[in-house]
Amino acid sequence: REDSLWFSEFEPVNAEEYLAEKTKDEQLVIISEAHHKPQHRVFTAELLDELYENGFRYLGLEALTPDVVNHTESLLDTTLQKRGYPLNSPITGIYTQEPQMGNLIRRALELGFELFAYEAATNDYERDLEQAINVQRFMTDHSDGKVVLHCGWYHAVETDLPKRKDANYLAFHVKNLTGIDPLTIYQDALTEHLTSGNSPYFDLVKADGPSVLVNKKGKVFNGEPDNQHVDIFIYHPPTRYSLGRPDWVWNDERYSWVGLDPTSFNDTNFPVLIKTFPEGEVNSVPVDIIDFSSKDEILNEDGFPAKIVFYPENVNAEIFIVNQNGKKKTLSYSVD
Repeated sequence: REDSLWFSEFEPVNAEEYLAEKTKDEQLVIISEAHHKPQHRVFTAELLDELYENGFRYLGLEALTPDVVNHTESLLDTTLQKRGYPLNSPITGIYTQEPQMGNLIRRALELGFELFAYEAATNDYERDLEQAINVQRFMTDHSDGKVVLHCGWYHAVETDLPKRKDANYLAFHVKNLTGIDPLTIYQDALTEHLTSGNSPYFDLVKADGPSVLVNKKGKVFNGEPDNQHVDIFIYHPPTRYSLGRPDWVWNDERYSWVGLDPTSFNDTNFPVLIKTFPEGEVNSVPVDIIDFSSKDEILNEDGFPAKIVFYPENVNAEIFIVNQNGKKKTLSYSVD
């Protein structure tokens, strides 16, 4: 196929390394996720180190609940910044109650990012336009640092591609309102799709980790020539599993791992959820949630734990075993 020959000019390079260099001279980065794919949140969280080093100090999350009484871009969760972790509550947000989004927030606060909300909360404007107005207001009031926006799907579209007849997307409006050309990054186009089918280009890529596709002239793959609405596509390889966990979690160096002692489940009625929390957090989002349908799932055929839990590096963990009746048993693990 002609498009296959054209696409063969592009070679994968490590996405983190590429963006660490690329974002040095950027003022605004907009990166989108598919809301049902936590691996996209893992990638953004891993990228935060390089972004902070490159001078980015503010992180706007579509997922955070705004304070509509005081400025819309303010947080309803007024103690989040000081507390250092998200609450398992709509006060912080809805999507923020998913473990990998919670971990993204933890990492951002640990590094020193100031978080802000920009979600539309009124009917004064179309949603994406109101989001952009909130972003512009925040950037005007915080001109001393670079800004990262983490959003969903097409909100990262910076061209005039219509959202519908009389509306455009967030990045397009931000670009027009601020006069800043954002670096826009789209993750879902080259991620595996289990129901809708993969992009025809997805299976042509051979890479072991998140990658940016670049040709010899330095051109980055961002869609077909007549269908380019963001700056960069991120390729995520097909998910593989080890001991029941996806490799994009295993590869996260921020976490330590422990095996569960099967005897801890001797008096447990299955099925159960295993929820892991950093010691000392109150009403927080779990760092990890896994499930067991039966005790047999705890050990694999070689006698090793089939699933293991993780928690932030060098932080002791509290592990709750919760059965379908809500009965809870607590385990504690110490990190040496």
